[in-house]
Amino acid sequence: MPVDEVWSGEILLTGDILIPFGVTLAIEPGTVVRFTARSDDQHWDGEFDPADRSTYGAVMISMLVYGTVIAQGTADAPILMISTAVSPDTMDWGGFEIFESGAVSLEQVVFKNSYQGFYFHSRSS
Repeated sequence: MPVDEVWSGEILLTGDILIPFGVTLAIEPGTVVRFTARSDDQHWDGEFDPADRSTYGAVMISMLVYGTVIAQGTADAPILMISTAVSPDTMDWGGFEIFESGAVSLEQVVFKNSYQGFYFHSRSS
């Protein structure tokens, strides 16, 4: 499968990431993907209210997967997906949203501080 983009080293995300249909993102072993905590410069134009849980998703970065993500870490070099917060919390970033056309292949990937980890969207007839 041809790869359209490769992430390696340190990656800082400040807003939602879209992996379009037909596009493949490969994440190399040892990569650290940092999600800006409780912030999303691609999605939100209102006020975040910590007391109102309905505003959480709007200020959490998510990876919207319509294409393919291949994240193949190793035991010696796992891939880390983590918040930028000094005191991390489970509400710091959203997670992976996988749509009907999307595909994700993960090995030795550690998710920390994610609200939902994975969310699968499907359509029923």
